[in-house]
Amino acid sequence: LYTPNSTHAANIHLYKDIGFHPVKDFSPVTTVVTHPFFLAVNAKSPAGSVTELTAYIKARPGKTAYGSGSATGLVAAALYSGMARLDTLHVPYKGMPQAYTDLFGGRLDFLFADSQVGLNFLKAGKLKGLAVSSGKRFSLAPDMPTMAESGFAGFDLSAWHAMFLPANAPREVVQRLAQESNAAMATPKAREFMKSMYVERFPGTPESLARLVQAEMDKWGKIIKAAGIQPQ
Repeated sequence: LYTPNSTHAANIHLYKDIGFHPVKDFSPVTTVVTHPFFLAVNAKSPAGSVTELTAYIKARPGKTAYGSGSATGLVAAALYSGMARLDTLHVPYKGMPQAYTDLFGGRLDFLFADSQVGLNFLKAGKLKGLAVSSGKRFSLAPDMPTMAESGFAGFDLSAWHAMFLPANAPREVVQRLAQESNAAMATPKAREFMKSMYVERFPGTPESLARLVQAEMDKWGKIIKAAGIQPQ
């Protein structure tokens, strides 16, 4: 199974029944890639920074809206809204395409865009990127500050993708798959592909992935609870 962090960190807190347990039902293999989301606004928005966007929203209590079409985008936006104490409407979408359409059309004031798609829209001039959600700047968009640098200390959310096998998979198989994956992703061809997809290499081991899953489950659970997001 190759899957993003939502299945193994966020969904257990966002849904009442996901049909599996992120730890008990899998053998962790290795992390593969990681990427941040970034706070995005319409290209014509008067806000050119997180500070300006926050001031814009606070000056219009209850009259602005943000969208989400993914677990990371939802939690990042809710975290920002909660930390800034914003009175703004959340509009949920089944996926990001419609959310982007409404952002471009001026029906949304902001959203947290994934780097894989959002940076293409940024380069096309369709939106502005105000800050990345990760704890450090993103190597493929180094001029964009972090949310922490923009006044939100401790803001640190990133998406990651990893490989898993069914629970109790033979250890030698798990180890071999991890080694092969890390070696493949270190090749020049893979590095070029990752760059084109706006993701960074995130090598790991079965042990490091197991620790990451547990830490991320705890972290996302606390953020989701603090944001007041109720399981669906």
